[in-house]
Amino acid sequence: ALIVDPASIVGGAQPVASNSGNVVINADRILINSASGIGAPNGEVDILTSTAGRGITLGSTGDAAFAVELSNAEIGRIFTSNLRIGDGDTGQLSVTGAIDFVNASNVTLRTGADLSIGADLTLTGALSLRAGDNLLGSAGTINAGSVSAIVDESGADGATGIFPAAVTASTLTLSGNAGNDLLRGEIGRASCRERV
Repeated sequence: ALIVDPASIVGGAQPVASNSGNVVINADRILINSASGIGAPNGEVDILTSTAGRGITLGSTGDAAFAVELSNAEIGRIFTSNLRIGDGDTGQLSVTGAIDFVNASNVTLRTGADLSIGADLTLTGALSLRAGDNLLGSAGTINAGSVSAIVDESGADGATGIFPAAVTASTLTLSGNAGNDLLRGEIGRASCRERV
């Protein structure tokens, strides 16, 4: 477990920080206390699971032992222009509560399994959604400068890509692998200048 708490580290409000490079967090549980933070103003912050197949839940209000869980408040304590959550070894990545990336301009959510969006995602820059299998948008809206999504990234066995209720972005791209992928981003559900 990683507990980011300024009371335990001399040096202030962002005890995990880099002024000239990236910050990579590999942990199966993360707690970012309210007076704390993680920062990489000139690099990127990567939040990864240390156990392959472990899931990530965004918007959680708890800290269960079965997944890396981050609340909206904890996400707001990450300061970087580029935030990457998950990788190809991550289990299911789920958005269960509204997330406003107030201190991260560009965000990548990546999983080797399903990526499930069940609540709002808001950011000013680019949002990249990369699912090893399916992208399932059951609820919520996405508000971002641009949105790109890839489904079935881990194989060519076919996957489904469905955006949530509404997407507002200057560009929206949804693509699949070489398998038999079902891609759906209905025009009536997205406000975009360009659709690919």
